[in-house]
Amino acid sequence: PAVIFLDEMKWETFFQIAAKIRKSGVRCVRVTSIPLRTSRFASRLVFARCVYLPASKQEEVLRSVLRSENVADLQFSENFADLVRRCATELPALLVDPIMSRVNLMDKVSAGELMTRAGVQTPARIALSSPDLDSFIRTHGLPLVLKSRIGYGGSGVTIISDRDTLINQIRLIGDTGNEYFIEAYVKGSRMNYGAAVVNGTVAQETCYATTKSANPLGPSTQIVTVRNTEVLSLGRRIVLASKCNGLMNINFMQDEQGTCWPVDFNLRTFGKVASFQKAGLDFQEGYLRSLGIGTRVTASQAQVGVTLDSYPEAQRTLIGEGHLLEGLASLITKAPENVRLLGWRYTALEALALITL
Repeated sequence: PAVIFLDEMKWETFFQIAAKIRKSGVRCVRVTSIPLRTSRFASRLVFARCVYLPASKQEEVLRSVLRSENVADLQFSENFADLVRRCATELPALLVDPIMSRVNLMDKVSAGELMTRAGVQTPARIALSSPDLDSFIRTHGLPLVLKSRIGYGGSGVTIISDRDTLINQIRLIGDTGNEYFIEAYVKGSRMNYGAAVVNGTVAQETCYATTKSANPLGPSTQIVTVRNTEVLSLGRRIVLASKCNGLMNINFMQDEQGTCWPVDFNLRTFGKVASFQKAGLDFQEGYLRSLGIGTRVTASQAQVGVTLDSYPEAQRTLIGEGHLLEGLASLITKAPENVRLLGWRYTALEALALITL
């Protein structure tokens, strides 16, 4: 069985889950729009096969890969949702509906509507072209959040502090306005729910808070596992309402009154999935079960109160800030643990990347 990873950049979460499941005998194939001259060596340390996806032949190349592999799953970044939709007929029949469900819910408006139907309160939103935009601003105040309907990692998200800026942004967006929407701003702290869903059952789950991030809207670089009963309850309700299998993640904002608002739903592997093993939760087990390959799940929840650095982001940040010796010392100190969790190939890849940096 093969898992196909479709990307336009080096996604650590794809590389890490691939490194783990490949150790269990799963064939991992990377299809990337990064030219092979810069990605072949790195890819082959982790993936059994790497295929270049040129802009002029994306559909042709992806269809060819799907036809040539025994596909058990397709992991892809949100930017490729439309491409996957067009190529879905090449998937095994049993995978077409589940993957198309994931494609549809990568649209943030559709995901929000799903949450509302499931009885989960979400931040108010409105179409960019709505004639009621001024009424929306009066009701919900400023700032507001301008969001792309398809996006990830903070891309396509802008916090708008005044009406003039919003009008200028709408003017700049122009004819592509239907690809964006406005959402009420929730001031607070970032919380997350992560899960592995197997045939309509939550097999594994965790709740965690962001303690460090590269930027306010970007991915976390350090997290701490917590037990927030509201996030756990809402997270379970949302992932089960999606009727999808596999790894999923929901981003929440906890406001100043303690209420948790879901603001993003990711139906793919998320974050630095290997990090949770340090808190006693191995998401590889749940993911393999969702594929019908693995049978064992040793823990269903992460230990609470464990602080996790997002390897290799912590080391990369140190080196990027000029702390070369400290970054390399951290790399060497953590190497034995990372070899155990992710294998020597992935650890060697990150060591080479950091030394190059």
